Amino acid sequence: MLSTWYYGNHAVRSEHWRYIRYRDGGEELYDHRNDPGEFTNLAQNPEYASIIAEHRKSLPQTEVLPAGTSEWKPDKLDKRVERWLANDSIPDWLK
Repeated sequence: MLSTWYYGNHAVRSEHWRYIRYRDGGEELYDHRNDPGEFTNLAQNPEYASIIAEHRKSLPQTEVLPAGTSEWKPDKLDKRVERWLANDSIPDWLK
């Protein structure tokens, strides 16, 4: 199952896993058998690279702009990320 939140943020849910990719390239992976509350992000662990690769196949090949728009205009999330980068205070979920 694929879910999209705003522009370019996608989550793929399979029987045991949830994989998330954000438009800034950040990724999350959760094992719902052992971590149903999604407390431990496994995306940076090389042990799970094949699971991530399999879930990436379900991501859209082309991004689609929100209805009624012809270009992407930065939203509040984009502006927060820009401030974090400018202040060198990147939150853990973006690293």
